[in-house]
Formats: sequence, structure tokens, C-alpha cells
Amino acid sequence: MPSIQHLQWWLNLVNVGAGIALALSLVFGGTSLFLHWKLHKEKDEQYTREQQASDETRARLTAEADTARADNARAQADAANAHQRTQEQEQHNLTLSQAVATLQKEAAEAQRRQAEAERALGELQERLKDRHLTVEQQNRLRTLVQSPPKGAVILNWTDDPEPYHFAGEIAAVLQAAHWQASLEGVVHETPPLHGIKVSMHAAHTAPPHAAALVQALTVIGLSPVVEHDPTIPEGQVILTVGKKPER
Repeated sequence: MPSIQHLQWWLNLVNVGAGIALALSLVFGGTSLFLHWKLHKEKDEQYTREQQASDETRARLTAEADTARADNARAQADAANAHQRTQEQEQHNLTLSQAVATLQKEAAEAQRRQAEAERALGELQERLKDRHLTVEQQNRLRTLVQSPPKGAVILNWTDDPEPYHFAGEIAAVLQAAHWQASLEGVVHETPPLHGIKVSMHAAHTAPPHAAALVQALTVIGLSPVVEHDPTIPEGQVILTVGKKPER
């Protein structure tokens, strides 16, 4: 039979084991609580960090979206302004094209009026300019009347200095060709005579040099009118220089 001491030893051993078990239980329990608290804290901190990152990301994306919307609004506004400027420029170009066309039309009309005015002025100056036999006309007339038939010609002129001087030029050429050309005086024609007239008594009594004179004057471009006047003595030829013909 075990002794009391031996039992007491086992009892102490049991108490020590129980104490150790209790201590271990407390240690493990505390450790478990600490680990659980630390894990929960880390989860909270991770959630906080993730939530903060999510908020930052959301804020960044929101800002980027706002910026994109603002950029899009500006782009649309710029596009609208560009379209408006394009329309305004097209309208401006159309207005300029119409103005250029109008100016070109006005310039063409002005050129036409200028040409008409210059032509009218030239015609007026030509009408007002005194007649003269050109060197070519003088030489041609002299050649035509140089050969027979030749004869006497009386030269008259209407009451104006220009016909007088022109009659003198014709007389000078005839005299140079040895015609009997004499300047007689002023005549008054009704209606007024324009151009040159060669008068004689009648066609059948006209001297040969009358036809030669008419032909020569026609060749050089003076185109005289032929008149038969029974009051003129037979055989007489009269050349009358009137005013410058109106064209």
C-alpha cells in the first residue's frame, strides 16, 4: 500500500500539472486573442487602405471624366466656332466674288464706253481736220493727168478757208502736169456742197479732158460728183471744192 508521502507527491505532481496546464491554457488563450486582434486590426487597416485607394481612384477617375467632359465641350465649342467662321468666310468669299464680278462688268462697260468715246473723238477730229492731198495722192494724180488729154479747168470753192486751201493743192498738181488750172473764186451752193463736183455743159459736149479729170480724182479717192449744167459754156470744165464730206 502506498504511503501518505507517496500520495502527497502524486497530489503535488497533479497540482503542478494542473498549474502548468492552466498556465499553458492562459498563454495559448492570450496568444489566440492577440493573434485574432492583430489579424482583425490588419484587416481593418487593409480595408481602410483599400477604401482610401478606391476613393482616390474614384476621385482621380471623376476628375479625369470632368476634364474629358470639359475638353469635349471645348472641342465642340471650337468645332462650332470653326464651322461658323467657315460659313462666314464662305459668305465673305461669295460677297467678294460677286463684288469682283460686278467690278469686272463695270470695267468692261467702262472700256466699251471709252472705246466708243475714243472712236467718236477720232471721227470728230477727222471731220474737223482739214483735207490735204497725201504725198501718195499727189504723185498718183500727177501720173494720171500727165498724159493727154489735157485742158483748162476752173477751180471754185465754197465760202470757207478749208475748201480754198484744198482747191489750191489740187490746182498745184494739175499745173505741175501742165494743165491750165486756175483758181477763180467763191461760190455759194444751195444746198451746201460737201465734197468735190465737176461741172460741164452736157455729157455729149464735154471735152475729153473732163472725163480724164473725173477718172483721175476718183482713182485717188476723192470721188467727185459729175454735174451737167446748160448754163455753162460748151467746152468749159469747172471743179468746185465744197465743205469736207460728213461721214
